[in-house]
Amino acid sequence: MNDLEYFSLRAAEKGNANEQFEMGYMYACGVGMTQNHTKGFEWFMKAANQGHAEAQYWLGLMYHNGLGTTQNRTKSREWITKSANQGNAEAKEFLNDNF
Repeated sequence: MNDLEYFSLRAAEKGNANEQFEMGYMYACGVGMTQNHTKGFEWFMKAANQGHAEAQYWLGLMYHNGLGTTQNRTKSREWITKSANQGNAEAKEFLNDNF
């Protein structure tokens, strides 16, 4: 783990929603570490519960595709709608295309 990853992890563990989102992204996409959808899902959930719009969108995608969790289209729509309601254009487009 490099210094940036270490400090990002420490900030995420202290409740920083932006860093929690970043950790979720890094795990979900395998950026700088081994891809782990379950850990990505967990970090996205922490940030999403704090109102982080991008984390809400990604959490919805994880539910939609069953990555790191059981597929659940109802929860997918709920989380992506929360993100869209905060102005996330990708979330709005996803809702229009998929629900």
